[in-house]
Amino acid sequence: MKNIDFLNVCYKYINRFINAEELVKMLEEIKNDEIEALIKELKTIMEEVTNEEDELVKNEREKLSQILTKLGQVPEDGAMKAISDTVTRVKKSYDRERDSYERWSRIVKCVTGNKYFDECYGNLSDYELLEYITQSIKAPCPPHLSQERFDELVLAGIKNDARESLWRFAFSYENAGLDMDEIIDYFIKKKDGYYIAEMISAISTLDIDKLVDKITDKELIKDLEGRKDVIINRMTEEKYNKLIAKLGD
Repeated sequence: MKNIDFLNVCYKYINRFINAEELVKMLEEIKNDEIEALIKELKTIMEEVTNEEDELVKNEREKLSQILTKLGQVPEDGAMKAISDTVTRVKKSYDRERDSYERWSRIVKCVTGNKYFDECYGNLSDYELLEYITQSIKAPCPPHLSQERFDELVLAGIKNDARESLWRFAFSYENAGLDMDEIIDYFIKKKDGYYIAEMISAISTLDIDKLVDKITDKELIKDLEGRKDVIINRMTEEKYNKLIAKLGD
């Protein structure tokens, strides 16, 4: 259990959800001899690298500021109440202390090059690795995967019918140039309009024409027809109408 806890703490730091001080504090709560040695290395880096706000931190805050501005434009009604948790989460993220790129990159190199981290990470099964990567809706800094390795983890997700993990996995690697047909084909096979809509809405690199051609089941098309408000932001009216027209075939 401690191995998983250790990896999950490292995941939070690698993906910039916590800063170095929080990383060390969390590691101290689960430390063993191997982790204690790592903590000493991390503290040395923290002493050597001053943590000044750089362009990376400024850009992150600017993106969060833009999100908060858009959320603030939601009318004060049921819709605002529904997103209140999101607003709170984004504000918390905006306010928290961040590490500079130099400090973050040196610590990530230290963590991922650590023998104990490598051992724990290497012992994960394919499904455990899929779950590790998809802890957040979109991992900002997912590990590099070849197409072959990507497909192996997709297969593990399919075997466990882990649909939420599969779409998060696709979302995390949307700009990696990887073929995601197996995920799409699985959702189509399962007639899962919800996750197909999530894929369309979230993944800007998805080949919409190819997807529309693949979907022929009328029950699934009817389901997607009811999700127009979700998918229309990525699908043109022409492509949407081409899909819905299949109901009349």
